[in-house]
Amino acid sequence: MDITNFEILDLGPAPEGLYDEWGASYRPSMTCSVVGEGSNAGKAFADALDQLALEGYDTKLLNESGMEMGFYSMAASTPATEIEPHVDPDEDEPADDSEIVYHVGIRYEGLDEVIPEML
Repeated sequence: MDITNFEILDLGPAPEGLYDEWGASYRPSMTCSVVGEGSNAGKAFADALDQLALEGYDTKLLNESGMEMGFYSMAASTPATEIEPHVDPDEDEPADDSEIVYHVGIRYEGLDEVIPEML
């Protein structure tokens, strides 16, 4: 199966599970999503790709985009605990003792098969 349209979002360090409810985009074409978690950005991106591969999607184009976005750079191997979180904790919520992990989201439009248009 091919992914025909996608966006990769660097969600950054946050408590594990924070983005469990993160979903598809407001754009009608982005109907599906995955969130990868890992100890750094590179591992979170790899986790997101693994999730897509397990669902049967070809991830070659996403992998190439990840190289361009720097998910394979030295900076991507910096531990999530050493980076300032991208989200501020809610002051009304009790302190969350969840482990801090890095999150990378991928929203996508996938087609199971391409049907040629009839003339």
